[in-house]
Amino acid sequence: MGLAQQTLLLPLYAPSLFFSPPSPTWHDAMVVLGGGFCGKEQLSLHSRLRAELAARLYQQHPCPVLFSGGATHPASFLSEAKAMADVAVAQGMALEHVWLEEKSNNTWENAIFSIPILQEKKSEKVLLVSSPTHLLRSYFCFRRFGISTRVCTKDFPQEHIAFRHIFYEYGAWLRTLPELLRREKKGARHLF
Repeated sequence: MGLAQQTLLLPLYAPSLFFSPPSPTWHDAMVVLGGGFCGKEQLSLHSRLRAELAARLYQQHPCPVLFSGGATHPASFLSEAKAMADVAVAQGMALEHVWLEEKSNNTWENAIFSIPILQEKKSEKVLLVSSPTHLLRSYFCFRRFGISTRVCTKDFPQEHIAFRHIFYEYGAWLRTLPELLRREKKGARHLF
């Protein structure tokens, strides 16, 4: 990874380093956030790595896992959530612990559509699983709705973070920030 890439990553990546790592049994559920498709019915590398990380974490602490991602592949109508769940189940995750959220198309919607499922299932402490550059923004989206949230930053290979991911994340922050700063929602936690 070059110096320019590391410099651009720092503001996105560094804050996640300040989160204290949760104990392996802190959470009562995990939420795995989708990262898109590439090719015919094939998860993007980031989506696949997120699902694999969730499967490894599940082996340490079996608990319900909510896969969130409604973006569908145009050729098959397969949701990100279902595709990621298939990867995790193939690696040993029990099917009865798999929950799916298949409506969301972005991180803000991941939170909006996941919260009711987590509340219905009485999950109060959630471990978010995503790419390191995505975790800070997703953390704030879930915290906006009052969910006790921690993030998992370990075991995600840095070499899979390209310039396009960095620039996408900066743009996504600009799109998400107005929603995060809104204060009119009843029961929503204020971030600042």
